[in-house]
Amino acid sequence: MEPEDKVDSQLHEELERLRRQVVELKARDSARQQVEEELRQAEERYRKLIQGSGDALYTLALDGTLTFLNPAFETATGWSSAEWLGKPFALILHPDDLPLALETFQRVLQGETPPLVELRVLSRAGEYVLGEFVATPDFQEGKVVGAWGLARNISTERTLERQRAELLAMLAHDIKNPLGNILGYTDLLLERVRKRRGTDNEEENLLLRLQSNVLTMHSLVVNYLELSRIEAEQLALIKQPLVLNDLLRRVGQQYEVESQQRRITIEFQLQEELPTIEGDSLALERVFANLLHNALKFTPELGRITVSSATQKEQTVVVAVKDTGPGIAPEEAATIFEKYRRVKSVPPQAGLGLGLFIVKVLVEAHGGQVAVSSTPGQGTCFAVFLPGSGS
Repeated sequence: MEPEDKVDSQLHEELERLRRQVVELKARDSARQQVEEELRQAEERYRKLIQGSGDALYTLALDGTLTFLNPAFETATGWSSAEWLGKPFALILHPDDLPLALETFQRVLQGETPPLVELRVLSRAGEYVLGEFVATPDFQEGKVVGAWGLARNISTERTLERQRAELLAMLAHDIKNPLGNILGYTDLLLERVRKRRGTDNEEENLLLRLQSNVLTMHSLVVNYLELSRIEAEQLALIKQPLVLNDLLRRVGQQYEVESQQRRITIEFQLQEELPTIEGDSLALERVFANLLHNALKFTPELGRITVSSATQKEQTVVVAVKDTGPGIAPEEAATIFEKYRRVKSVPPQAGLGLGLFIVKVLVEAHGGQVAVSSTPGQGTCFAVFLPGSGS
């Protein structure tokens, strides 16, 4: 091959290599532009999502200063974002909510995602807006560099819930009195039927069923009224020295007819000369009425309920209500005192799932404790521990 031909060949190869590189660079540039466009579109979508969100979105620096607030914050509080960016979040919160907020923030800085918290935020109008907050750590290269989260305005929701609860409480209160009258008239009719000797027992059985159903309705209504007072923080106890055994016998008399009708034995094993306790008689009657009513619901025919009282060390009085019902599964026993909680491992019974929650609240309001022990298939025992007057 001539030298000139050789040079032309090399030049051609070099040009071809350069051409391929140019094509490759154009392809890369096109791919880069496509990626950049996709990123731009994604950023635009997220920007619209953040700016148009009905929930307030926020970010915090490590020192607790606000670094971002979306328009929903302005809508909920009346403040502009610029008025609060760079300022500590603590300044905008209700003073009573600050300890919970600071504790939550510290958990976030430790890499945790705490559960939802309710905090009150100061509005431009000088009022506090109730919000439901969630916060999570902002990680960069494995380190927490701040926090981000969202908040939902629940002021209107809480107001509606309170109004609904007040309406239901009013209705429950209005229903309670007629139910009490019905129970009184039922007792009177039962007494008259029993005095008429030689008559058929059908009338008595019908009245007993009526009495049992009204007693159940009365218990549901009273429990709901008690719950309304608890949630409104209007639970006021009138404490005075009480002889607990007398109170337990009175509660037992309320369910004497129902237990006889269902052929369930209620046995009292009461220790004599118990220490007196300082308590509200109506509240404690509600406690033991709920426990006894609960035991009757789940105890089968020919079963037995034992109500016992005893003294433990340091003058603590213990009252136990034990039944021979189906028992409670271990995984359910741990949550049995939660509001609206109903046992799923046994056949459904009438009720709202409030009785045991109210028992726990009222017992703790007396400085006591309530515990449950149960063996599936053998029965359940609820134990109430109350401090004696001398403890």
